[in-house]
Amino acid sequence: MGKINEYLEKNYKKYKNDIGIVYKENEKYINVTNKEIYQYVNSLVFELNNKRYDNVAIIGGNKLEWMISFWAVMGYIGDVIVIDKELEKDSILKMFEIVKPNLIIIDDELNLKFEDYECLYFSDINKLMKEKVKIILNNEHTGNLYLHTSGTTGEQKLIKLNENNLCGAIPELNKKWDVTHKESCFYVIPLYHIYALATIFHCMYAGVSIILETDYKKIDIALKETKPTIFLGVPLMYNKIKDKIMSRNPFFIKMMIAISNILRIIKIDIRKKIFKEIHNYFGGMFYFGCSAGSLLSYETNKFFNDIGLPIYNVYGMTETSGPVAINYKDNNDYNSVGRILDANIVKIVNKNKDGVRRDMGKRSKCF
Repeated sequence: MGKINEYLEKNYKKYKNDIGIVYKENEKYINVTNKEIYQYVNSLVFELNNKRYDNVAIIGGNKLEWMISFWAVMGYIGDVIVIDKELEKDSILKMFEIVKPNLIIIDDELNLKFEDYECLYFSDINKLMKEKVKIILNNEHTGNLYLHTSGTTGEQKLIKLNENNLCGAIPELNKKWDVTHKESCFYVIPLYHIYALATIFHCMYAGVSIILETDYKKIDIALKETKPTIFLGVPLMYNKIKDKIMSRNPFFIKMMIAISNILRIIKIDIRKKIFKEIHNYFGGMFYFGCSAGSLLSYETNKFFNDIGLPIYNVYGMTETSGPVAINYKDNNDYNSVGRILDANIVKIVNKNKDGVRRDMGKRSKCF
């Protein structure tokens, strides 16, 4: 049994009435249980299986239809090509020449048409996945995932990954972050990036609720309404949130941080009380946040920890199928991308006595 099959079935059996996905429709957030997710995936598989699609491209935003399509195809039907919805149509067509999809699933809002390919839109997917059919998700299929990378290790290219690549480090990662099915994870970062997809598999593994948000400009409203415990962000997001907080009364906030830090030395932690308004900005249930894409600065990282909202720098690439090194509760070095996971083998070439590559200049340490 493939990992998608295994995780969906486990959540269906153990946490069927728990919320699996929260998504926005007509400016309202709608809860979908794990039982409903299992039914939706099953119905879509049933409808698509007859046509024997083996290479399916998905283009769209953070929506329920994207998530159900991804699980249905990669878990039960064929391979998935995940496309950045911000790409120009010509760039997408060049990719299609390489991977040759026989079905394209498209978000209606993008207003994209591909005359030479068979297409289904999210509105079609929504209808198909809500058809009532008998639960039959029991096959042995495991699909591959094709992801576009901007070229961190060279030129732009498509990277082929499988479930073993994506899930290899999850048990260790879950243990270090101490995540349970009681958590909920907020996604405003695009699902078509490895950062999001790797954590999607982690959420499935642990039974974590997935909160899908499509609008960066409405993060504050979304956080207050959905109250996530885990937040996925990039440095730019955290820097902007920090600047917004500090713009109100910087002297007072700095003074309260100083007092709080002194109290913490004698084991008195009142951060949730004195920074309650800031905690409420994140919904009031904040457990931890992740930052990836580039290194979150020491100053910003320390600021969030000082107010009781720990952020963990994470390092990984599309080519590494997700996390290579992570920070966590008992090992959160603000100047580092964290400890290398035991599931990974890392080698630094051309290094100097400090363990930094001579040709890369000053870099944050990884120990």
